[in-house]
Amino acid sequence: MLDSELVEKAVEALLKYVSSKTKTEQIDDEEIERKKNLLQRQQSLIPNVATVWLQVATHRFSQLSKNMPVKLPLKHPLYGPDTEICLITKDSQEVKKLLVEKGIKRVNKVIGISKLRTNYQQYEARRNLCDSYGLFLTDERVIPLLPKLLGKYFFKKKKQPIPVNLKSAKVKDEIDRACNSTYLHITPGNC
Repeated sequence: MLDSELVEKAVEALLKYVSSKTKTEQIDDEEIERKKNLLQRQQSLIPNVATVWLQVATHRFSQLSKNMPVKLPLKHPLYGPDTEICLITKDSQEVKKLLVEKGIKRVNKVIGISKLRTNYQQYEARRNLCDSYGLFLTDERVIPLLPKLLGKYFFKKKKQPIPVNLKSAKVKDEIDRACNSTYLHITPGNC
């Protein structure tokens, strides 16, 4: 089990190190302005944000691949309110009514499994579908059907649909939680 106090201490130490490193490596203002002007011609802006990456390693790997990812909530979500969202369900008409009834406007398109089977059989159609939306959500009851229906392009692009419980009384909260999290997909092996 992971000790949360130890993780908090490690994160605090990492943030302290990053802030001290940026203070000691400061270049004089004239040099910064010269570099900004040079790069502004090539790019629009220089992001002045330190990026911290998290890598998770485990001692034991699962022997089975799981379709249900592990949800990791984020304080600052990856997907903004303008992200195009597609929802894959068993019955699209029923879910469209539910979304209107609950006042959920964040989902741009609802696709049923039957439509996915008929309209998106060709590789190019599935690729276009994958590239058309920033985030894919799905009813958690149909998640086992999706790897075969969507094909490897979705998984290669890391756009596996995120499971959502559409039978929940608080569907809007479920969709918001799905959009405000990142996901760990458990696979057999170390990749």
